Amino acid sequence: MLFSCAFVLTKTASSARVCTDISTNLSFGSSDKSANGQVMKLQNFLSSEGYLRAVPNGIFGPATKASLQKFQ
Repeated sequence: MLFSCAFVLTKTASSARVCTDISTNLSFGSSDKSANGQVMKLQNFLSSEGYLRAVPNGIFGPATKASLQKFQ
């Protein structure tokens, strides 16, 4: 399963604006080594929004996949 992640999330005016831009196609098994830090960037975003409960580690594993699917 390949996730192309280039998105900007904007919340309502009454809440904070959150933006992130993932510039690399990420897939299950991707790591920061091969993705220039983009997995950690995605994980930090998912964590800050409450989707990822695991500690960000720079590896696109089962927890990241499940969190991204919940977000989508």
